[in-house]
Amino acid sequence: VINDAGSQIDVLGRSAMLRYREALGEDIGEIPAGLYPGDYLVSVGEALVREFGRSLLQMPDDEALAIVKDRTIDAMMAMIREDLALLNVHHDVFFSERTLHADNARKIRSAINDLTLKGHIYKGKLPPPKGEKPDDWEDREQTLFRSTAVGDDMDRALVKSDGSFTYFAADVAYLKDKVDRGFVDLIYVLGADHGGYVKRLEALARAIAGDDVKLTVLLCNLVKLFRDGEPVRMSKRSGDFVTLREV
Repeated sequence: VINDAGSQIDVLGRSAMLRYREALGEDIGEIPAGLYPGDYLVSVGEALVREFGRSLLQMPDDEALAIVKDRTIDAMMAMIREDLALLNVHHDVFFSERTLHADNARKIRSAINDLTLKGHIYKGKLPPPKGEKPDDWEDREQTLFRSTAVGDDMDRALVKSDGSFTYFAADVAYLKDKVDRGFVDLIYVLGADHGGYVKRLEALARAIAGDDVKLTVLLCNLVKLFRDGEPVRMSKRSGDFVTLREV
C-alpha cells in the first residue's frame, strides 16, 4: 500500500513546494519546523521547475499544492521501486491509499456497511487508556469494530471525533478490497513496532471472510546502524537518515 493520504502527505507536499521556490532562486532560509528538511526533495523542486517554470506560483495555493503532491509522490515511488529492485523485490501492483478515500470515501463506507450488516460494528465507548490519559482521548460514543470477539485485546474505533475515518478504517476497506479481488492468501509485512496490529488484522480478516482466506503477518525487526562504534540516530522529519542504497 502506498500511504499517499493523510496529513503527512500534506507536509510532504508543502516541503516540496518550498524546494520548488528554492529552485526558482528564492532564498528559503531555514526549513520551518514541521516540514521535511531532507535534501532528497531538492531534486523534486528542480524537476518541478523544469516542468512548470514559474506557473505554479500563479495558481491558487490548493491547486498548486495538489500538483506538487502528485509529482512528489511519483518521485518518491520511483526511488522506492529502484531500491526494491536492488533487493530483487518486485511488485505487480502498488495500491494507492488515496483511492480508498476517493468519491467521499465510498470504499471505506461500503466496507463498514458490510461489517455492520454482519453485526461486527456497533456504537459504544472505549475504556480510557491504561496509565495517564493522552490529551486527545475523549469519553464519547464511537463507531467501533467488535474485534475483541475474535481475539483482539480491545475494540477498534473507525471514525474520529471530527467525522473523518481512522487509519484502521482504511485498513478495513483495503483488506476487503483484497478479498473482493479474489485473493485467498493475504500476506502483510509490517515493522516490529506494528506488532500490535496483528490481532486486529486477524480479527478483521475473520470478520470479512471467515475461513475463506488465510492471513499471514510477517514482522520485520528494526535494525540499528552504527558508525565508528556509535549508533546513528535517523529521522525523516529531521532529514537525517541513511538510505538503503547507501548501505
